[in-house]
Amino acid sequence: MREYLNLQEKVDAEFERLSTKHHSEINCSSGCHDCCAPELSVTRVEADQIKRFLLDDPALVVSLKQLATQDPHRGTRCTLLNEEGLCSIYEARPVVCRSHGAPVLVQIDEKREGIDACPKNFKRGMNMLEVGDWINIETLNTMTALIDWRYALDEGREKPDPEIDRVSLTVEALLS
Repeated sequence: MREYLNLQEKVDAEFERLSTKHHSEINCSSGCHDCCAPELSVTRVEADQIKRFLLDDPALVVSLKQLATQDPHRGTRCTLLNEEGLCSIYEARPVVCRSHGAPVLVQIDEKREGIDACPKNFKRGMNMLEVGDWINIETLNTMTALIDWRYALDEGREKPDPEIDRVSLTVEALLS
């Protein structure tokens, strides 16, 4: 679990570095939830970290269950967003959510990579980015998968099976 928390800290630090360096281009703000897609899933280590966070706050669990019933975003956003579009688990949000808004390096196909970012950010283009002014999403995914693999072994399980070890980012799935 410590490895996962270290990864969260590194992603947060990198996002902060990029936000500071490109403050005029990154328009992320509290309440913006364009990146908060529905039907996301997380690895077991991420799910267990979020579950610990939830179990430390029983009132939040009750609130999230009511929120799921109300579905204020009508299935168009993550079910953990409150009515105002704020993340209810912000302190414990998964690694992928911590990278949202930053420029990310993505694999387009076997031979090509590209830089992507939220359409609200870098409206003048991304030409001002210098080498390394992005989060490599493939590296981030690989690190998360390796940490999850180690977590599975530490828990006495075989290597994780992505087909069954991914957990839906809903309060019901996280608490089961």
